[in-house]
Parts: sequence; structure tokens; C-alpha cells
Amino acid sequence: MRRFGVIFALLFALTLVLGGSAAGASGGKGTYDWHIGDTFLQNFGFPVGDEAMSSSTGDIVRVVGTGTLDASSKTASGGGTFTHFGPDGTTVKRTGTWTVTGLTSFQFYGCDGEGFPATFCGGRVDFAIAVTPAGAPLAFPGFLQMECVLGNPPSGASEGIRVWVPGHAEFNKTVQESGNTVFISTH
Repeated sequence: MRRFGVIFALLFALTLVLGGSAAGASGGKGTYDWHIGDTFLQNFGFPVGDEAMSSSTGDIVRVVGTGTLDASSKTASGGGTFTHFGPDGTTVKRTGTWTVTGLTSFQFYGCDGEGFPATFCGGRVDFAIAVTPAGAPLAFPGFLQMECVLGNPPSGASEGIRVWVPGHAEFNKTVQESGNTVFISTH
């Protein structure tokens, strides 16, 4: 699985260098607010944050974040906080912040709503991020993948997040039922 993280990081870097398409072929060229387990989602009864797990260590990262993305101009901004737990899910190893530094890809799944307002949309976004652990003088480059399964997601889509910080941490498995993500169409 560690090889998967390295390959994923290399594909992200290649996408950045080659200027890959930010919007999927199914549309979604608009602007969106994105939310990961933040106050906006908590107001709908969802828990704080969303979690991903390391398949090699069992460690868990809980991420909270919000921001904007423009699929047409292939730009994004925002960020949030993280808490890195040991495999028991309670021992805190580190905390810190993260900031979006780029949009590497965006696949739009649609704005079906499924009981939510019609502006609530699904999709998968891959962000380049800078991760700054509390007390650290430097930020580390990384990647965050956020996926919301509203709309018409492809087979195998999974609600949640994944986080890679090459050489430091790999949280490559979503933790089901740990939180929620959503894109809000703002055109």
C-alpha cells in the first residue's frame, strides 16, 4: 500500500506539471464552496471532521476544512485543521493546520440533492496542500482528496477523504461513517 501512496503522489505531481484538466467530462465547470466536517455540515447533524486511516500503521487523521474552487479557472483556496491519532483513535500524536495550494483535478458527480437542497453537489477533488504541524517551523507539501457521493457518482466512489504527505504520512483509507463532505454550487 505504501507503493500506492508514492504512485499517487507522483501522479499528482505529474498532473501539476502538465496542467491537467480540473473539471470532469460530465460538466461541473462552475464555482463551488467545499466543506469537510465543518460547522456548516455540523448544522445538519453531521459529526466534527472527517477521517482517513493509514493502511500500514492504523493511525487516523481527522480533518476539518472549508474553501472554494473554480473548476473553469482550475483554482482553489481554503484549508483547515487536522488531528493525527494513533491506532486506538484517542491518543493524539500531532495537530496542525493545512492550506490548499492548488487544484489538481475535479470530477463533478452532479447536484441531485437526495433530500438536501438542489445546490448540494457531489464530486471528487484532488488538492495540493501545505501541512503545518503545530510548533513546526516548516510546512510540508501534501495532497488531500475529498469525495462526496451526492449526484451520480461512479461505481467504487466512497464518501470521505484521503491525505498523503510524502515521506511523513499516508492516510489512504476513508473511515466510513466518520463524517461528511459536500460541494455547494455557487455558480
